[in-house]
Amino acid sequence: MTLSIPHTNEIIQSVNDKYPLDARSDVLSTLATVDSQYLREVILILADGDQSRVDELARTVEDDYRDVLVQLDGRSGGLNESELLRRCRDLRLPVPWPWSEGTPEKKAENVKKFVASRLTFPLERLELSTCLQFEFGLTEIEGTEFVHAFAKEFKVDLTDFAPEQFFLRKTGAKPFLDLLDRIFHRSNPDVVPITVEMLITSAQNGRWEM
Repeated sequence: MTLSIPHTNEIIQSVNDKYPLDARSDVLSTLATVDSQYLREVILILADGDQSRVDELARTVEDDYRDVLVQLDGRSGGLNESELLRRCRDLRLPVPWPWSEGTPEKKAENVKKFVASRLTFPLERLELSTCLQFEFGLTEIEGTEFVHAFAKEFKVDLTDFAPEQFFLRKTGAKPFLDLLDRIFHRSNPDVVPITVEMLITSAQNGRWEM
């Protein structure tokens, strides 16, 4: 079998895992007619072990590849998000872009990048337990601005967000008092810490989580 574009190890492994031995060569031959690794992975995800679907989808790609991609989109009657994620895990294939942007792993990565960029902090030093008030000394005004920017970026519902639960007082006093505020945050049991993990959970669930 001569391939214009060789199959990746991931595609070969997925075919070996999902299709019976006597069908694997034919499935790989059909996929070889598609000159895009991305579309080959999409076909395997949509076919989900059905050889006749592989043949059908490969023919559809020849006519218009967009008719295949739309079948991934639950908004257009295609796969819903949970089924798409299940199939990708089962096949050990990456979630196709742009649907990959909505995965929990990708959201966690994007939240960390947002925090590091917004607060000018090295990304590699951010941990799930990193606390915004303690690490960065965010006061009520600064912290509330940050939370609202975060909510806008990740479409998080802030109905349950109450600044007084997370911050002691407004900024704008003397630097020495601001320093005391930061120290007091650490020992005040009434101040709820805002951690990176909390932000990730909020972004994944679409609502503010404590």
